[in-house]
Amino acid sequence: MEDEPLEEGRRVIRDVEVDQHVPMFERLRKGGPRQWFLVTGNRLVVALALLVSVFVALIALGSVRTLEMRTLLTETTTIQTLFTTLLSGIILLVSIVVSVNSIVLSQELTSIEQQQGRIESSMEFRRTIEEYVSDGVPPTTPPAFLEVLLDTVGNRVDDLEGLCSGVPDEALQADVDAFAEKVRTHVDEVETRLEGEASGTADILLAGLSYDYSWQLYAIRQIRAEHEDALPQAAVEVIDDMLDALKQFATGRGYFKTLYYEQEFANLSNALLYVSLPAIVFMSYFLLALDAAQIPDVQVFGINSLLVYIIFAYTVALAPYIVFTSYLIRSTVVARRTLGAGPFVVRHDTVDVRGDRSATEEESDEAARDVEAAKEPT
Repeated sequence: MEDEPLEEGRRVIRDVEVDQHVPMFERLRKGGPRQWFLVTGNRLVVALALLVSVFVALIALGSVRTLEMRTLLTETTTIQTLFTTLLSGIILLVSIVVSVNSIVLSQELTSIEQQQGRIESSMEFRRTIEEYVSDGVPPTTPPAFLEVLLDTVGNRVDDLEGLCSGVPDEALQADVDAFAEKVRTHVDEVETRLEGEASGTADILLAGLSYDYSWQLYAIRQIRAEHEDALPQAAVEVIDDMLDALKQFATGRGYFKTLYYEQEFANLSNALLYVSLPAIVFMSYFLLALDAAQIPDVQVFGINSLLVYIIFAYTVALAPYIVFTSYLIRSTVVARRTLGAGPFVVRHDTVDVRGDRSATEEESDEAARDVEAAKEPT
């Protein structure tokens, strides 16, 4: 029973597929339309695609199942009520976003003492990073900063593998070799992504956010705990340096994640304001035109023009909600895949974005089936 934790540690180090630790956003970039829709696509283009899909779907549905729009306009107030509610909702949505934006901006309006504390904390963190830089000056751009820490992790892994290559403990060599292979694969993928992007973009932040440092923290500590007696003293020092580098990476990653959300929220607020004003003006005009019965009721290519106009107005009314949804989709995906778990590996206990079910869920289902089977009479 005492050996079970050690065996579990070996499985964590050796049996984890390398593909599980390839950056999630790099896998998404290689994917198809679903991945583009979730993360990699421009949010305004995604919103436009959704709006076009809604318009085409409603036109097709209206052609198959014809609605007497003129009857709905003259005998009921259903359409007027619907668009009035949508107009009120747009105004409320914009008000909420502006209010939240004001709260976010208010956090930047601080006293000189608080600003000085922020700067001192930032400088202290940069001084800590200086020991990992050959020329002693940490870079200022996010991709270069992340590359410095990733290079440090890669170099420490190479040093650890070299120091453990001559030890007589074969289990230690196997664990270190498996760990080094997975870490190098992960580091190379993230560095390739960073080198291919421009500084300061959301893609840079996403590349850093995708680095799975939690598993590496656990695996390297497991190696040290399991092979403490067999590890050379120099290897122990290398492990300590690597743990410190991963800790600094986690700190920087958390800060870049904050920058990402600030940038994403600023883009959302800007886009929502630009989309909402034309939508409000158009909706107001549409309601006035309905009351004045100014919309012609003719057939164009077999489709009632009144139907097309109302569906178009409905699509325009949905524009602010669709823009909000497109940004929210990516933010929730980022939040799910970049949980601030620290040394806890929680990512593998959730459902993958690609729709794959986790091993934990499959084991739970298997256990449930075994219980049901035991209950059945023999």
